[in-house]
Amino acid sequence: MVVRSFFLGMFCATLLLAGFLPLQSLAQNDPNLRLISQQIVPDSNNVKLPSVAIAGNMVSVSGGVDERRATGWVKDVAAPTFGAPFTLGDAIGQPNYATSSVAGRDDGTFTYAWISQGVSGPIQVRQRGANGQLSASVNATGGGEFFFVAGATNNAGTTVLTWNGNGRFRYVASTGGNLGAWPLSGVIANNPSVGRPQMASGPNNQIGVTFFSDGNIYAGLWNGSGFTMETVSQGGFYDADPTISFLPDGSPVVAWRRVEGGMFFAVRQANGSWPSSRVTDMTPGGPAGVSVDAAGNIAFSWVVNGVVYAAYRSGDGVAQAGPFRLSSSGDSYFEAGMKMLITDQSLIHVVAERFTGSGLRTDYFLLSAQGLGVTPPLDAVPVIANGAEVVSAPQSVSVAFTGVEGTPTQVRWNWGTPPTDANPWTTYQTTISVPVPANIQSCQAYRLYTQVREGDRVQEEAKSDTVAFDNAVQARVQITNPYQASTSALFTPLLIQLLDLGTDRGASSGHPDYTRDPAFYLLVDGTADCSGIKEFRVDYSGSGNFSRPYGLVNNSFVNILPILNAPVQDGEITLGVQVRDTFDNALLVTRTLVLDRTPPVLASGQLYEVTPDENANIMSTLTFSNVVVTDAYPGGYWGVWLANSLTEVTNPLTNTNLIWYPIEVVDAWNADNSRPAVVGWSLASGLGLSLTQLRDLNNPTFHVYARFLDGAGNPTPQVISKTVTINGSLTFPQVHLPLVRR
Repeated sequence: MVVRSFFLGMFCATLLLAGFLPLQSLAQNDPNLRLISQQIVPDSNNVKLPSVAIAGNMVSVSGGVDERRATGWVKDVAAPTFGAPFTLGDAIGQPNYATSSVAGRDDGTFTYAWISQGVSGPIQVRQRGANGQLSASVNATGGGEFFFVAGATNNAGTTVLTWNGNGRFRYVASTGGNLGAWPLSGVIANNPSVGRPQMASGPNNQIGVTFFSDGNIYAGLWNGSGFTMETVSQGGFYDADPTISFLPDGSPVVAWRRVEGGMFFAVRQANGSWPSSRVTDMTPGGPAGVSVDAAGNIAFSWVVNGVVYAAYRSGDGVAQAGPFRLSSSGDSYFEAGMKMLITDQSLIHVVAERFTGSGLRTDYFLLSAQGLGVTPPLDAVPVIANGAEVVSAPQSVSVAFTGVEGTPTQVRWNWGTPPTDANPWTTYQTTISVPVPANIQSCQAYRLYTQVREGDRVQEEAKSDTVAFDNAVQARVQITNPYQASTSALFTPLLIQLLDLGTDRGASSGHPDYTRDPAFYLLVDGTADCSGIKEFRVDYSGSGNFSRPYGLVNNSFVNILPILNAPVQDGEITLGVQVRDTFDNALLVTRTLVLDRTPPVLASGQLYEVTPDENANIMSTLTFSNVVVTDAYPGGYWGVWLANSLTEVTNPLTNTNLIWYPIEVVDAWNADNSRPAVVGWSLASGLGLSLTQLRDLNNPTFHVYARFLDGAGNPTPQVISKTVTINGSLTFPQVHLPLVRR
C-alpha cells in the first residue's frame, strides 16, 4: 500500500499580501482585524487535519479523536468558544487517514463525513439539522483505499464527497437530500492523486473541488453527474496544497503554494482563464487557506514555523489588513483551516493543529474584521527584464512594475536585502534602469528588492524579483587520446573508414596526452550553463583559425574527431576548442597531444615469473625482468598488452584467437623499470570460458603473452611469454557480504 500523504504536516512560510500592514500580533488589538478569542477545542485529542464549516448562523468543527472516533463541535458563529463535543461514529486507525470533514448549507444543516477505518474505509455520513438533531449514520461508499475525505453540500440537497484512493481522486454524490442513496460515483479526473482534495460550495448551488497533481493545480465544478475540470496553474513549477472558495458572483477562487517559492491565488474569469497573482515571494509549507464571505471579502490563513497567521482583504480590493500572528503560546502549530461569514461584521474562523507538551490538540481562533479602514493600499512589484530568469551581464537591467496600487512617486532598491535609509530615493517610473551588483558570479541568482512611496506614505513591504546573470561559459571540455579507456564516444562511419578505429593494430588504451592516429576524443558538456551553449568550433593547429561551428544535442557533444591537416611527421599538435553560449560568451580550451605512430622496440626483457595468488590461484602477479624498451615515450613504455591461452600459440602476432588487454604500468619508467610487475592479472581473461568450465579444468596450463605499449597504444613487434601450471583445480576470489538481520 502506498501512503499518499505528500506535503502533509509540513510547516508553512510567511505570507505577505500586497499592501498588507506590517507584521504584528493580534494581541495588539488592531481595530481593523482583531482576535476575539482563542481556545483549545475541548477533548480534541490527537485530531489530525481538523475541518471547519458554517451553516446558517452556526459554525462546526470535526475531526478524528484519539484514533477512535469521529467527533463534532457546534457553536453560534459569534460565540467565543466551543462546548462539549458529540460523537459521530468510529474513526479507527492512524489519524492522518481516519480523517473527518464537515460542510454546511444556508438552512443550518451540517453534513459530516469520515473514514471509519483508516485506509480501508468505508466512508460514513450523517447530518445535524438546524434543530440540533443528528441523523443516523450511513455508508456512502466502501471497498478500495480511502485517504483524506472532503465534502461539500449545497442548498438543493446535493452532497458530494471526494477522497484520495487507489492512485486517483474519486467522488460519490447523493441528491435531493437523500443520504440513503449514493447513485453517482467515479474518478474526478485521470490525474495521479497526491495529497488531499479540498472542496467548497458557492452561490447558485455550485460545488467545487481543487487538488494538485504532478506539480499543477486543478479545479472543477460539479455538473450534476461529475466534475468539469480545468487547469488553474501549469507552468513548469511545482505548485501544491490548494484550497477553494467562491466569490458572491459564483467565480471560484483558488489559492496555492509554489515549492520553488511564493504563494499565489487565481480567480476564474468569464472566458475560462485563471490569471494568477503572486501573493508573496515567500513559501508556505502547507495548505494556502483562502475563504470568501458573502460580501466578497477574502481572508487567508497559513502556518509558518509553527505559528498561525491570518490576513484580510476587503471585497472592493482597496482595504487590506495583516498578516497577523494569531498564536503566541510557544507551542507549534500545523495545518490551518478556515471559514468566514458576514453578519453585522465579517467573522473569520480558523482551526489548526497545536502540538502541546501533552500531545496534539485543536486550536480555534475567532477573528473580526469590523471597522476595516478604506485607505487605498500602496504597492508595486518589480519584474526584471520582462520576467527573464537569465540575462547577459550588462551594466544595468530594466525593471518594470506590476500590481501597482496607489500613485507611487519615488522608488528605492537594493540587491540581496530590502532597502534601508542607506539607499537613496529616486523618481518613480513604470520602468527603471538598475545597475547590476558588483563582482557578479555567473549563473548565480540575485534578488532585487524595491520599495515605493507616495508622499510620506511608504510601501510597508519591499517586493522583490530574482534574475541570474550569465557572464561566462559554464562548460566542461575534454580533449584527449581517442583510445583512452575513460572515453566513450560515438564512432562515426567516416572516421572508421579513414582512421581504421577499433581494429587490433593497437591497444584500446594509453596515455591521455598521446594518440597514434590523427584524431582526438572531444567532450563538450554545457549542461551547467544557465543560458545554454549554442555551438563550438575547433582549431586544429593552434593557429587561431577555427572551423565552422559544430551543433550540440541537449547542450552536449561527444565524439571522436579527425585532426584536419595533420602533420606528416610525428610530434606535438596543439588543439583548441572555442565554446559559445546563448549570450555569446566564449570559452577557449587548448590541449597539446603528441601524435606517435612509431611502435616501441623491446631491446631486452623477459616475463620472468607468473605467481598465482595463494587464496585465489586464478589471479596472478606477473613479474618482468631486464626490461629495456626504446621509444620517444618517456621511459620507453606506458604499459603492457597481455593475452592468455590454454594452448601454446605459434605466432602470437598474427593469431586472431588471442584477445589482448592493455594494462598501465604505474611509474613504468622509474628507477626500477627493469623489473616492472602487474598485480591482479586474471588467467581467465580472454579465454571465453564460463565459471563452470573453469571449475572443470584439472591441472590447467596457462600461456601468458605480453607486448609493451607506448603512450599512444602502439605495441612492440616483439612478444614475450611465460607458462604456468596450476596444480589441481582453480580457486576464485571470495566476496564476503555483511550479515543482514531482518
